Amino acid sequence: MYLAISCEPPIAPQNGRLLDNTHYLAGDYVQYACNSGFVIMGEPLAICMDNGTWSSPSPICKAVCEFPGELANGHIEPTKFHYNIDETVTVMCNHNYRLLGTPKLKCNANGHWSSPKPHCRPFYF
Repeated sequence: MYLAISCEPPIAPQNGRLLDNTHYLAGDYVQYACNSGFVIMGEPLAICMDNGTWSSPSPICKAVCEFPGELANGHIEPTKFHYNIDETVTVMCNHNYRLLGTPKLKCNANGHWSSPKPHCRPFYF
């Protein structure tokens, strides 16, 4: 009698989830995804191998800050999709505009910026 080879159910990463079909037979795969505000560290896909083990361990979902957003009449430097914990950005306004708020934002350990995004307002003389 032939018994199908299967893998143990994979474990979803903390702050993430599994995207799978609930079948864990040899050749089946699972995909991992992280919640908003987190990025995946490790392999996002694992395959159930012929020996009953997964091709890679569950990844880790690491907290990051997302781009604070476009700034009317100004810009944010550096511009990236994700920022690491403790990384800072600088907010600058265009000529003839003044900054209302903090010019530097820091990515905190919880994946949120240290302050709300400031605004650029016209400079009235």
